[in-house]
Amino acid sequence: MPDPLRVAIVLPRHMRFSRHGATSIDLVAHDLLLFSRHRASSVVMAEWVDEPFDDVAVVPFARWPFEPHAVLGWRLGRRVA
Repeated sequence: MPDPLRVAIVLPRHMRFSRHGATSIDLVAHDLLLFSRHRASSVVMAEWVDEPFDDVAVVPFARWPFEPHAVLGWRLGRRVA
């Protein structure tokens, strides 16, 4: 049996992946993962918030000031590898 597909949804900056103040992008990412057949092996990577959605796997990150996108991508990739 092949390994399950691993999916990481990386949200852009200034999103609020939470029930309080979620944008349309947050809600679409939440629903995509919530109803995905690969839900067990998938995560959402979003900027840290006080109360993230608790029904899907979330990997919170804090963005460093003046951090290049390539460095942020490398840091996030290491967290889910």
